[in-house]
Amino acid sequence: MGAFLDSKKNMGTSEAMTQTELAPFESARIDHFHNDPSGDGKGNTAVISQEGARAAWNRITAWDGYVPTPLVRLAGLATALGVADMMFKDEGGRFGLGSFKALGGAYAVSCLLAEKVGTTPEDLMSGAYQDAVETITVTSATDGNHGRSVAWGARTYGCPCVIYIHAEVSESRAKAMEDLGAQVIRIAGNYDESVRQCSEDAETHGRFVVSDTSYEGYREVPKRVMEGYTVMVTELIEQSAGVLPTHVFVQGGGRRPSRSGARRFPPAVGRRPAALRSCRA
Repeated sequence: MGAFLDSKKNMGTSEAMTQTELAPFESARIDHFHNDPSGDGKGNTAVISQEGARAAWNRITAWDGYVPTPLVRLAGLATALGVADMMFKDEGGRFGLGSFKALGGAYAVSCLLAEKVGTTPEDLMSGAYQDAVETITVTSATDGNHGRSVAWGARTYGCPCVIYIHAEVSESRAKAMEDLGAQVIRIAGNYDESVRQCSEDAETHGRFVVSDTSYEGYREVPKRVMEGYTVMVTELIEQSAGVLPTHVFVQGGGRRPSRSGARRFPPAVGRRPAALRSCRA
């Protein structure tokens, strides 16, 4: 297989593509390159283990509304680029969120709530712990994608959610999170300032931050976020019917999906593709 692309937008399957349609790919900038195909194929699985990926798979596939997202063939683009085949994983329909980050935040919410209540995420869904869950408020700063997942997870498990957005986030993204039941707070500054405000208010009000970015002393929640994204990779492997990609390209925003892809391939299939690249247009 020539390449798999992970994308939030269905770009069609036409046999021929114009230069205008090819432009986004030609102008993409490679921010990260990883993989030495001469390695032993085991990879570094210290962050995400087989057990962690399996737990995420078992839980997420049991959620109401779960269906695998499609792997779409881009025959025209493959021909234009001179490769045998090209596909992309279309995350846009995941749980109706219209986001390529639908998995990680919601999964991290489920893990955090279970830890704080002292039960399993599966038992949380029974409603037996609802009184306790309602006393736990999750919060996050976002441009809109991760926040939608956190808000959806909070709604699914029945806990309050406060989302911080910065001045440049669109009203439509704010409304999407409000429609999921989140309280959305817009600040006047940029993304970094929204992160700081979220953290400060969480400490003041006893909220629990569900961030997709790790830092010293804050590792476990981002790890759960990454484990959630491994479901996407597991689906891709199953949908490829045993024909593994030579290259995988993933979005490089917060890089959680890309890191999850890099970590998931070794335990799932015994080796990584020859190259896994994280790109930002």
